[in-house]
Amino acid sequence: MTRSSWLTGTRTRRLVEVLAAVPARQPGIPADEARLRLWRLCGGPIDDIPQLIDVLIHTELVSSDNSALRLTRSGQALVTRRRAEGMRLIGLALLRSGIFHDQARILLSMVSTESDGTITCGFRIARQRCPQLVGILQHWPDVEIKPALRVPSHLVAEMQAVWALLPPPAAVGDDAARKSIGDRGELYSFQHERLRAVEPSHIVWVARDDSNLGYDIEDRSSAQPRRIEVKASGETAVRFFLSDNEWRKAHDGAPEAYEVHFWGGVDLNAVPAEEYERMRAGGYPIVFTQLPVLLANGTLEAEVVKWRVRVPPKYDGP
Repeated sequence: MTRSSWLTGTRTRRLVEVLAAVPARQPGIPADEARLRLWRLCGGPIDDIPQLIDVLIHTELVSSDNSALRLTRSGQALVTRRRAEGMRLIGLALLRSGIFHDQARILLSMVSTESDGTITCGFRIARQRCPQLVGILQHWPDVEIKPALRVPSHLVAEMQAVWALLPPPAAVGDDAARKSIGDRGELYSFQHERLRAVEPSHIVWVARDDSNLGYDIEDRSSAQPRRIEVKASGETAVRFFLSDNEWRKAHDGAPEAYEVHFWGGVDLNAVPAEEYERMRAGGYPIVFTQLPVLLANGTLEAEVVKWRVRVPPKYDGP
């Protein structure tokens, strides 16, 4: 999927031009002709066209049915209203699709939150770390950039909604499905922790920057940060696997500050925002704290499920 950093201001404007060139009616544009035909209509680098099309399909503004491209109902509405709304409609579509999930997460971790939900951050650092997202936000007249970036609560709600922070799905296959289920679980715990935090920016999705820490989310609201490892499954039975590193983190140092969140019955066909609310109503996440104690008293049990086998170093004797 297209990286958020690829969507510069110029490419985002071309996105609207390409969208407006896609027909709404049958037969549409044959997919194998779309690259050349849309380039002739819109100009610019021809190699950008396939990625722009991918973005439009991902945002559900264009459909690719029967090997032909056509505008969806949402795409038609955006084209009709683009002159009155400017770039704000495409900006919302991009936010809601999750394309800016990485930059939204970074921005939300740097800000201060005011009582009305408005967030503020130094403009220079925001533009440095989240340039494409800041460029999108500047299309709203109630977004201020000087002396600091100031984003009103209605846009903050869009950025921190579960669909905006969920990474685009991995490709295909069993491993990709497991990865996507895991991503949803992490996102749901991140959302859950932010909603209950006094200062949401203290909740950091650290696994997005380093997957080798042994946990996924960090709550930095106290001197001893809470470390949260998230497990998710398509099944409801509570069963999860810990890596060697995760096992060590759960036992060493401060085990009382390490916890596991479990989300069961994750359905990749469900709308994330709706599934999150449904799962919260169903009692998720199931939270396990102090793993060594739970294992010792029988609340949980663990078994070794793999062995590392290797050729030993040569033994030369004493």
